[in-house]
Amino acid sequence: MKARNGFVSNSSSTSFIIAVREGEKCPHCGRKDPDICDAIRSASDHCGDTRCGPIGFDDVIQYIYDSWGIDTTITGFENDPNYDDVKDDIGKITEYHKKHPDEVIAHIEISYHDDVLQSILDNAKNVTIILNRG
Repeated sequence: MKARNGFVSNSSSTSFIIAVREGEKCPHCGRKDPDICDAIRSASDHCGDTRCGPIGFDDVIQYIYDSWGIDTTITGFENDPNYDDVKDDIGKITEYHKKHPDEVIAHIEISYHDDVLQSILDNAKNVTIILNRG
């Protein structure tokens, strides 16, 4: 049996798969919502448990397969014993992406101690949480 070692929550962070829409500028002041991935990259310099992982639908899907040790280059990879554990997550992400192809899919991890980033994620109007592994 293969060990799961990627798309997981550890004791100090929560993993998310998110979709990000291009933020609209305020017609009065010209400001946009903050870019969550930029904010996470900045925070990761100070908090090792916060990071922005793969960005883009294909890269996120491959990351999930890789984190479960599933080699998608092998014919019949769907027969891998771990495949059943990921097919629902892959299905949710794929379904969302088909409905919203212009949104950017990303994998992020936010430290449990980072209340500011958690608040940005919770309140960002241009971010949809597809999966939360907290």
